[in-house]
Amino acid sequence: MSQTKRQHVQVLIAIAFSAMTAFSQAHAVDQDELYVRAATQYADGHFAAAYEQFAWLADHGHREAARIALDMNRFGMKLYGSIFSAEPHQLLAWRYILPTRTASAR
Repeated sequence: MSQTKRQHVQVLIAIAFSAMTAFSQAHAVDQDELYVRAATQYADGHFAAAYEQFAWLADHGHREAARIALDMNRFGMKLYGSIFSAEPHQLLAWRYILPTRTASAR
């Protein structure tokens, strides 16, 4: 590969890396904003809307949203008078992203 082509490839890699970093940072901000909105809806008693957002966040790797979505799914009828459904693969994925409990936390 010629020196010029090598330089072009390096520039393209640098541009791609910068774009991925910017997207990742923007995605994190969007998740934080959505989490705040979901928590506000939850606090205001709009549980179905809050669950939809917590579930979406959980599907995209947000740990705290996964914990809340799992609890809402598990205790929906008892605590909220509603069923909050999720697919089995979602429940599995949400449990997977939660930190494992240590012996001292039991």
